[in-house]
Amino acid sequence: MRALVWLVGITILAVALTLVARYNTGYLLLVLPPYRVEFSLNLLIVLLVAGFIAGYAAVRFVFATLRLPRQVREYRNARRREAARATLIEALHE
Repeated sequence: MRALVWLVGITILAVALTLVARYNTGYLLLVLPPYRVEFSLNLLIVLLVAGFIAGYAAVRFVFATLRLPRQVREYRNARRREAARATLIEALHE
């Protein structure tokens, strides 16, 4: 039931966005003499959203990369502790 509600909600959102984009006649005009570039407002919105997503992914990637040495160190320490614990339990059972 929950999946059906999500599916209906996403479908309604997609239809609404399509209707808004279809009837949107706005544009962006960039002028840097002697050049003139004209974008539709819909393209600008799509580019801004895509840029935000790409920037967010890049920042997450950088922070994950910076966190990696600490995670590897913690993983190795946990393995050493587990091996030491197993050795101790083995020695106690003998």
